[in-house]
Amino acid sequence: MANSVLSATNDGSVAVSRSTLEDVTDAGDAALALVMAHRPHAQEKTVSGIVVAADAQHDLNSISISAGIGAGSDVGVGVAGNIVVNRIAGETKAAIDDTSAENNTGNVSVWANDATTAVSHLGTLGVGVGGSAAGAGVAASSGTVALNRDVIARIDGNTNGAAKKKFNAGTIDVDAQNQASAVSNAAGVAATFGLYGSGAASGTVGVVVVDSDTSAAVDNIDSANSGLTINAEHSGYVGNYSAAAAVSGAIGTGAVGAGIGVVVDTSDTRAELTNSTVTSGAGNVTITADNKTKVDSVVAALSVAVGIGAAGGPNFNVNVLNSKVMTTVGDSTVSTTGTFEALANNEIDTNFISATGTGGLVGLGVGIGVGVVNTGVVTDIAGSTINAGTVDIDATELLDVDTNVAQASLGGA
Repeated sequence: MANSVLSATNDGSVAVSRSTLEDVTDAGDAALALVMAHRPHAQEKTVSGIVVAADAQHDLNSISISAGIGAGSDVGVGVAGNIVVNRIAGETKAAIDDTSAENNTGNVSVWANDATTAVSHLGTLGVGVGGSAAGAGVAASSGTVALNRDVIARIDGNTNGAAKKKFNAGTIDVDAQNQASAVSNAAGVAATFGLYGSGAASGTVGVVVVDSDTSAAVDNIDSANSGLTINAEHSGYVGNYSAAAAVSGAIGTGAVGAGIGVVVDTSDTRAELTNSTVTSGAGNVTITADNKTKVDSVVAALSVAVGIGAAGGPNFNVNVLNSKVMTTVGDSTVSTTGTFEALANNEIDTNFISATGTGGLVGLGVGIGVGVVNTGVVTDIAGSTINAGTVDIDATELLDVDTNVAQASLGGA
């Protein structure tokens, strides 16, 4: 909505749909995420006055399975491969721009809401059976899930930066909600058997990339109201599960099972009141930015050489989390006899597991786990005057980062 003059009362009401996910940060849902992740569903809320609402719901669930089986009296070769890429991108925005509401007495609600789930399941099986000679089995899986969703809720009296516009109301509620769940499950099994010179190789690659920008803002208004709320909230769950197994049996045999898992999660959550004058009587003024992110990343590789042979199991689990949360009050004046709150909160909960097992005459396993967490939480009051009965300004952060690497090798005649 732009370049308008608004006026309303609270005499009527309207039901607005707001999609949501099951608790996407609930650690107990990790097992459920393996199967179906969290399903989005709609809730209805009744509001009155001026309502500008944008609601989006996305639900993607893909399954891909492949198998290759080869058998022969001399040589048997089985090869299976699978590559799947799933991406959901876009923007959900609710905005009132370049608009005045000087004679308005009704409430104003500007809501942008997004609930997105993307789940990928991959499975590969490669089996080779040779009679008097050799067998070879190869299984490879690569799955990528990418979510790029931005959510914006905004009131901007002048997008060109000119003078503030009158924007009066009962209560003003500017709310941006961004909820996302991204899960990748990839498994590969390779097996081969022959009399001489058999080999099995299995590899899985699971990649999850999440990039989100969540913003709630009020800019360039001169407002008399009975309460102002600006809230930006992001909640995300990432599950990355990758497993590879290789078994080979022969005289002179080799087995390699390799697992690679990569998670890159980037989120920017902002709540802003800028270049504005707000007079709220006895009503509260609340500006909050909140992020909650949970990541489960499990990578496992197993390789076994039965007979005279060697087994190797490299394993890499790389996880990078970038999270910024910021609440800003800039070049503004706020007057209320109630409570003024400017809060920023960031919560990160991660569980990184890398496991490798090998067995054979010669067994070598290498497990590497890398976790990088970059965070920033800021509440910034700059160039502003706050007159309030109670003032609460805070920035908080809670990090719970667990990284576990396990490796076992068994070799001997």
